[in-house]
Amino acid sequence: MKIFSKKISIGMGLAILFIVSSVVYSIGYKLAMEKFNYIVSSTQAKEKMYGALSEINYYIKNEYLGSIDENKILNGIYKGYISGLEDENCKILSREEYLNYLEAKGNIIAEVSWDELEDLVGYLRIGSLGKGSCEMFLERVNYFSLKGIDKIILDFRMSSEGEMDEGFKILKEILPPGDLIEKVNQKDDKEVICKSESPGLDAKIVVITGRKTSGVSEIIALALKEFLGSKIVGEKTRGNNISEKGLYISEDLAIIFPSSKYITSQGTDINKKGLFPDELVEIGEGEEKLFFNDDLPYSQDVQLQRAICLLKG
Repeated sequence: MKIFSKKISIGMGLAILFIVSSVVYSIGYKLAMEKFNYIVSSTQAKEKMYGALSEINYYIKNEYLGSIDENKILNGIYKGYISGLEDENCKILSREEYLNYLEAKGNIIAEVSWDELEDLVGYLRIGSLGKGSCEMFLERVNYFSLKGIDKIILDFRMSSEGEMDEGFKILKEILPPGDLIEKVNQKDDKEVICKSESPGLDAKIVVITGRKTSGVSEIIALALKEFLGSKIVGEKTRGNNISEKGLYISEDLAIIFPSSKYITSQGTDINKKGLFPDELVEIGEGEEKLFFNDDLPYSQDVQLQRAICLLKG
């Protein structure tokens, strides 16, 4: 099998186009060509690419001392395409890695802890939002309500992963009626995927975020800010509120890439920007490490103390 001829023919050029474009989009030949032509729209750029590949192939075939594994070369082309996107959410994985990825995504553990702070302030620390998180969350909120606690702190500093559906379930229960979250694709098509029909939660909420806060927790924090007027304390979040698509491109390889993002129904988009707190309160690496190890006393947690002050004010 020869990957490239010494002189690129029209047929071989089309074959190269098909190989590269189908890696990312995995659709029919005609549509794949149109998509790739959209990305590499300049004829000059295409000629430059073909010329460089042809020249590399010429010298390797004629002068390289080592052996050539053409399957590895093709895999390298695929990986180079994904790497060239320069997006941490774009991945190319082996079959085994992809299966492990899917298994991990489906087994996110629900981590919701709670406490009662001074002056009837309820504290909920959300680690990861896995299956059952909404039930745990609502159980504790209802408990606070029975105790007459109407001031709540939601701490998302440890929340860097989770299932969007669990977050949407929470929002549907605690926010007033109306459209809340929309999903937007590359073509700017929008779909309402989170809508509340509940009366909402009668409580004052302050949210704490950190530099590791990401994904579904960012969406919850943003929605609470926009629809409930909740204040946010802490540090800017990561801005990684996307929906991923994963698919096989061959028997042995799969790709993962963002295919849509989440915005509020008011049109606020924090993807790749992050959510900025209303009050910036930073902590050092030492304090952060103590917090993540559950060794930081409440009295020394400046972000938490500021959140308590806002609830009292």
